[in-house]
Amino acid sequence: WAVPGLLSRRYFNILAGRLPGEEVAVHEVVLLLLVAVAGHAVFNVVGIAADATANLTGRATVRRNLLAYLLLHGGAASGAGAAAAGEAVSRLRDDVDDALGFVSSLANLFGQIAFAAVALTAMFRIDAPLTLAVAAPLAAILAVAQAARGRLVAVRGAAQAAAGAVTELL
Repeated sequence: WAVPGLLSRRYFNILAGRLPGEEVAVHEVVLLLLVAVAGHAVFNVVGIAADATANLTGRATVRRNLLAYLLLHGGAASGAGAAAAGEAVSRLRDDVDDALGFVSSLANLFGQIAFAAVALTAMFRIDAPLTLAVAAPLAAILAVAQAARGRLVAVRGAAQAAAGAVTELL
């Protein structure tokens, strides 16, 4: 995050004597840095616990609701279910994980976008040509990855079908 970086800069400026007229002791900046790092650690632990709880609860709830729907409506006979039992098990396992994993990753995506925006702004203010030299290849890699997405989706579909066939045998 930005706070430890800003505090570190202030610490080194104090040590170098670049802050005339500032009566801030080094130990105060170090203490603020430790508080910022501890706050970050607590935030991470709470976030991980909340994410794990939401994921596990959400997945269990969606699976229970899907199974209840299939049992109430005749399963595969109603046209709502899978063609084979193995495929149904794979769908209840994998599709629920994928759907809820996507929802969970949205929060991370928004955080990463905000972090990237702040980082790029700071980098651009320091050295615009260097920032463009660093960001341009990353943008190119992102474009290539998006172009390869279609192939990844096809491979994932084949892998899911194979997992269903294996589960059917079990």
